[in-house]
Amino acid sequence: MVTKSLFGGSYMDMLDSQDPLIVLADNFPWSKIETELNKYYTGIGRPPKPIRLMVGLLLLKQLENISDENVVLTPPRHMSLEEKMAYINDDEVLEVTPKHLRLRKKYLDHHERKRMSKSNSQNV
Repeated sequence: MVTKSLFGGSYMDMLDSQDPLIVLADNFPWSKIETELNKYYTGIGRPPKPIRLMVGLLLLKQLENISDENVVLTPPRHMSLEEKMAYINDDEVLEVTPKHLRLRKKYLDHHERKRMSKSNSQNV
């Protein structure tokens, strides 16, 4: 099943098919794993996470030596204009468009941001 993104392309088009993790995922016996683990993770409590997601995260953690804290993504915080204005730092700007409110760094280039942060600390 190919999932379409919001912008019309498939997610697989965005990935490098030669990446070792993609090759591993393509050659992994997903149906066998799902069959074996499904009996342990269905019908108990709240709806379970998909087996592929759980196994994929465990594999990624092992292969890349990643901690639990780095694997779990935090959901985005949806804030009003007033909340974002109170939340903003000195090195950030608030972009206001008809459909979106975006917080972003004032200087997008990492080196420029570092240079400006040094110059601001010397002026204080």
